[in-house]
Amino acid sequence: MSEPATTGQPLIRRNASWALFGQFAKLLIQMGYFVLIARVLKPSEYGAFVSVAALASAMSAFSGMGSGHLLIREVTRNRDRFANSWALALVFHFGFGTLFLLLLFSLSHWLLPREVSGLLILTVGISDLVFSRLIDLSVQSLQSVHDGRRMVMIQFAGSGVRLVGAVVLALAPIPKLAAVWGILYLLASVISSGFAVLLVTRTLGRPVWKPGKLRPQLVDGFHFATSLSAETIYNDIDKTMLARMSSLDAAAIYSVAYRFVEAATVPIRALAFATYPVFFEKGVGGIAATYRFAKTLLPKSVAYGLLASAGLFVLSPLIPRLMGPLYHDSAQALRWLCLLPLLRSVHAFLLDVLTGADRQFIRSSVQWAVALLNVAVNLWLIRAFSWKGASASSVLSDGALALGLEACILFLIRKAPQTQPLNAVDSLP
Repeated sequence: MSEPATTGQPLIRRNASWALFGQFAKLLIQMGYFVLIARVLKPSEYGAFVSVAALASAMSAFSGMGSGHLLIREVTRNRDRFANSWALALVFHFGFGTLFLLLLFSLSHWLLPREVSGLLILTVGISDLVFSRLIDLSVQSLQSVHDGRRMVMIQFAGSGVRLVGAVVLALAPIPKLAAVWGILYLLASVISSGFAVLLVTRTLGRPVWKPGKLRPQLVDGFHFATSLSAETIYNDIDKTMLARMSSLDAAAIYSVAYRFVEAATVPIRALAFATYPVFFEKGVGGIAATYRFAKTLLPKSVAYGLLASAGLFVLSPLIPRLMGPLYHDSAQALRWLCLLPLLRSVHAFLLDVLTGADRQFIRSSVQWAVALLNVAVNLWLIRAFSWKGASASSVLSDGALALGLEACILFLIRKAPQTQPLNAVDSLP
């Protein structure tokens, strides 16, 4: 087995710069079609779309069964494993994506409002459970070899095609309905995912299937998938719950505010994206090594998180001017949510401390505990306070995640051997 090269600071800075540029370019384009769609569709129609997208997002983690993260881990430590990892990931994405599309249809009757059309569920489901995940997989493939330039190309293409779809919805003489946007959304995902897969194949090589034992890969991939699924649940399921337990309008108000939070966390996500493969390299030395690396990133990340949280609070009154008077309450919702960038500036890197040290099971367990807390609190607060309850639950969940991760990491450092890597499915010592 070839030894992984140690990634130096110049490469980290270069990849962080590419990731930041790509995330900002993606953000600008996404904000463009987000504003268009929110203004063109009525709040109830936009609420229907985000409720379906949130439910699909909660399931999408399992559509690839964690194979993108397996690919990063394997290729970062041994470049020769790309062809087989690429083939395995593609098989997993189409197979499990189809399976969870059927599950989405089965659950939609109980979890979504009756006003949501079957056509919208079908188009958003195919897009988010199959084709959008292929775009993510392609980005992860390039991430594993630190190819920031081509990652930006894929991100730009993926968001750019959707912006074209939003312009078509806004200007063409077609019904301004969520179901129509769902069709355009799906077409955009098909086109951009085809471009992404072709670019990766031409750049890094064709997928080559090598027969071998699938069980260890499924087990490790399952832990990556459960982690990502928990993350999407505590980030997104409240939108679906708002639509079901409150109203589609409340889901729209909350989702608009949440989108601005996501925009404010772009620099944090870019740094985490660029350093993610490095955590696997550092993880050869155990969890103490990955924690030391995280502590070099936290000061700048937390400083930005403070600034972003303050900025969201101060600038929140501008939302109605940008989005229209129907979203006046989104300004107040943003003030409720403004602490999220600060909290995410911490736990974004604590999560990767565990992953890089092959403690994915522990990471998943903490995230699922937070996801269950989020759902339980939302069941109470949304019924009583609508989007205000969802906002309070989000802040509580992110705070609990940061504290839980820190406690687990310090416990593992004290108890675990410092000289040998730990297995992804090991239980707590």
